[in-house]
Amino acid sequence: MTENKILKWALILSIVIVANLFFNYTLSLVFNSPKHEEFCPFEKTSQVVENKQQCEQANGIWNPGQTVEKTAKPIGYCDLYSKCNNTYEEANKVYEQKVFIALVVIGVLVLAVSFFMKSNTVLVSAFALTAVLDLVIASVRYWRYSDEILKVAILFIALLALIYMAIKKFRHLTE
Repeated sequence: MTENKILKWALILSIVIVANLFFNYTLSLVFNSPKHEEFCPFEKTSQVVENKQQCEQANGIWNPGQTVEKTAKPIGYCDLYSKCNNTYEEANKVYEQKVFIALVVIGVLVLAVSFFMKSNTVLVSAFALTAVLDLVIASVRYWRYSDEILKVAILFIALLALIYMAIKKFRHLTE
């Protein structure tokens, strides 16, 4: 009996992990992820930039330091990646938003399928847990890009959906 429970949970967890790997890998093929090197080419690191003019010519942002009194030479550094990183982050935000929406839709569909399955408890449990992990992954991936109101809305909608499903699925336990 114990062997069956361990095997059952091993199978459930395996389905959960592989299904979520499958979803995320498939979405990485469907939606083209922006590549950092396309926005910030590697050649930039080999450039020697010693002053503001050279920095601006290299499309960088000069960050001035203090002037040393003895040499009157300005101390500072050139951030060659600030502008291109911002462009990359904007492209990545759009990508993560698409992935977020797709993962939420997949998670809700998988959870709905688990509610209609009745015959196989392993698959019902695996699908339900797959949906939960999928929704967690979706939220974590997009969380840093969403503003506070969107975060509250995401959590509120998720909570309402879960309460609704709990009431529908387990109504018979309260009667």
